[in-house]
Amino acid sequence: MYEKNPQAITQLVIDGIKAKIQAAITEVETVNNPSVALTKEERKEGVTVGKQREPFTDFYYGNKDNYPTLKPSQTVVPETDAVKHYFIHSHLGESLNLARKLVEMLEDMQLNAEHFSYMYASKGRLAAKTGKEAGLPGADTFFDALNALFPKTGVDADAPNP
Repeated sequence: MYEKNPQAITQLVIDGIKAKIQAAITEVETVNNPSVALTKEERKEGVTVGKQREPFTDFYYGNKDNYPTLKPSQTVVPETDAVKHYFIHSHLGESLNLARKLVEMLEDMQLNAEHFSYMYASKGRLAAKTGKEAGLPGADTFFDALNALFPKTGVDADAPNP
C-alpha cells in the first residue's frame, strides 16, 4: 500500500462523486416500482439466473413466440410483465458491474486514506510520548489524551506497522 496523490481528492471532488451517486440512486428510485424493495426473506427465496440458467432463459425468450400454443397456463405474472422482467434482467447486469467497480474503487480510496491518516496519527502519538518522556510542555496532556483513545491491540501497541 502506498500513498497515491491525496491532493487530487478534494472536498469538491468528494462532493461531486457523492452528488452523482445520489443522482443515480434518485433515478433508480424514480423508475423502480416501490414494491420491488425486497425483504431479507424475499432475497433468500428469489431465484437467480446467473451463468448457469442464463442460456435457458435466453433460449426461452428468444424462441417462445415460435410456439404460441405452448404458453404456461398458471404464472405469477402476465406474459407482458415476464418479457419486461427478462429485458430488465438481461440489461441490468452491466450497470451492476459498473456499480460494483465503483464501490471497489471507493473502498480502496477509503482504505488508503484510513491507513495513512491513522499511521500518521499513530506516529504522532509516539512523538507525544517521546515529548512527554523528555518533559516538553503540554506533551503529557496531549499524549495522555491520545493514549486514552489509542486502540491497544497486539503484543506491542506502541509499535505500529508503517
